[in-house]
Amino acid sequence: MNDLQSHLQSLYQGMEKAIFHYQGLIEEMKKESEYLKQGSHESLIRSAHSIEIHTTEIQKVNASTGRAIEEILNFLGKDEVEKSISGLMSVLPPADYRKLKAYQRILGSLKERVRQINEWNKSFIQESLNYWKDLVSLLIFPLDDSPVYIPNGHKKPLTNQPYALNWKV
Repeated sequence: MNDLQSHLQSLYQGMEKAIFHYQGLIEEMKKESEYLKQGSHESLIRSAHSIEIHTTEIQKVNASTGRAIEEILNFLGKDEVEKSISGLMSVLPPADYRKLKAYQRILGSLKERVRQINEWNKSFIQESLNYWKDLVSLLIFPLDDSPVYIPNGHKKPLTNQPYALNWKV
């Protein structure tokens, strides 16, 4: 195996690690969705910790992937090429291009799935908070014409009127 292939192999291994952690992140985010529905606080805390571990690992892998891309481009003497996957793909042989494109496609679909689950969880939390906010506001600030029992059948004004204006006829 020549030096280019060993550098590429290192890059591929990094991308496989990223795929592994994205898949783990997606599974944990699905669990988080269920825990949100159930209202299981302890499980949510454990899930958040697991999500943090996966995201930290993804950040580490992304950093090492960036370094691997830079090393490959330096090895190829392509200093003028953008130091990104797209830039690297533009200078690779067709077989390596296809393999890298496949990894890129998989990672793109996994990232999109993470975004979708995140969006769903966000909207669920916002709807739940709005529900509770509305419920609490009804208890704190009841409606003016609410069908609630009023002592002695008399409504009291919301604001206290001055004594001179508070005459009963």
